Amino acid sequence: MRAFDLDQFMSIIDDMKETVRSDRSIDSRDTIELLQAIRTLGRLVRKGELDDPVYGRVLRACQREKSLQDYPAQLLAFLPEMAELTASPS
Repeated sequence: MRAFDLDQFMSIIDDMKETVRSDRSIDSRDTIELLQAIRTLGRLVRKGELDDPVYGRVLRACQREKSLQDYPAQLLAFLPEMAELTASPS
């Protein structure tokens, strides 16, 4: 199995955050919640952990918000590598 490309994953996370910040059609409260979930996902993955509820929340938001609909495919491409991460102690 190939090694997890953290730089590429974090680049996607950064792109998602920028998209959320620039999309004026997303409610401000939703923007805050989305940014928190995306940041949390990035922080956990950087530490070598994964929290399924956070990952699921980010994927659901990507499906719900039109400006984020390209990102699930990019995130799901990392699923095999993410399976190697440890579960986050929630």
